[in-house]
Amino acid sequence: MNFDDILMRYKYRAVFPYIERLTLLDVGCNTGHFIHMLNNHYPLENFHGLDQDCEAVKIARKYVKGSFYCLEFEQSNYSDRWGTITSFNVLEHVKDEWTFLERCYESLEKGGRLIVTVPNARALHKRIGDFMGVSRPYKLTYADFEKGHVRVYDARILEEALKYMGFRIVVVKGIFLKSLPSDLMMRHYSRELFDALYSAGRELSDYCSSVMAVGEKL
Repeated sequence: MNFDDILMRYKYRAVFPYIERLTLLDVGCNTGHFIHMLNNHYPLENFHGLDQDCEAVKIARKYVKGSFYCLEFEQSNYSDRWGTITSFNVLEHVKDEWTFLERCYESLEKGGRLIVTVPNARALHKRIGDFMGVSRPYKLTYADFEKGHVRVYDARILEEALKYMGFRIVVVKGIFLKSLPSDLMMRHYSRELFDALYSAGRELSDYCSSVMAVGEKL
């Protein structure tokens, strides 16, 4: 278990209240953890996942109830229209964000929702790094390049991107107040502390580790 695994759980918790339609496509599904959690809440629903990592998709197919495909979303030939599309920490990786967002819009039914999360360039730990002279909030770091990030977002940038593609913004909010680098966070891990940092993030949204945006197709 690492920090990103734990943070993902809080992202899922933040997302659940905004899922209204259960014909759902998870883009960048990895091993299907989110769909597994959905199955625990909404049995017998229509959940699908896409990922370019074919090995991860194999694991999802083996252990998770749902339909999983090893495909690049932008190049997929889906004719279906989804009630919900989720995408956790994918947008900062894609080469062409506009093609990706356009594909999302086209693939939703009217009134359907796109729910995305991205790392927050204005996160507290990034601001602290700026004061220390070891990073810059809007500059890609060595760690970003290692993870395959090609751009950065904050709440305003993400909101404007969804608006530009025609989405009605339902909510833009921060998730989880991260005060230290991931390795140091894990040294002090406790469920009580991390739950408190998640709750604190509701009041200090602009300082959170991640940004979530929910856009609705008009």
